[in-house]
Amino acid sequence: MTLINFYNAFKEKQEGKEWCIQNDLKYDSLRFADQVREYLMKLAIKLELKLESAGPDAREYAENIKKCIIEGSFMHVSAESVVP
Repeated sequence: MTLINFYNAFKEKQEGKEWCIQNDLKYDSLRFADQVREYLMKLAIKLELKLESAGPDAREYAENIKKCIIEGSFMHVSAESVVP
């Protein structure tokens, strides 16, 4: 959750390399995360998926993120455990 908070601050304030250095973050990594997010958004729009966001101030925000991480981990583990 802390990394997500840093990413949100980076995006919200449109921070640059100096801010990243002050907070011991890698600017290139945050930019890459932003590019991946943009790509996924465009892909979801292209596939006409419903986009919803509770926003960081919503009560269910942290719970939704935890659910996504758990579901993604489950899918990763189940894909790796398949024996050909």
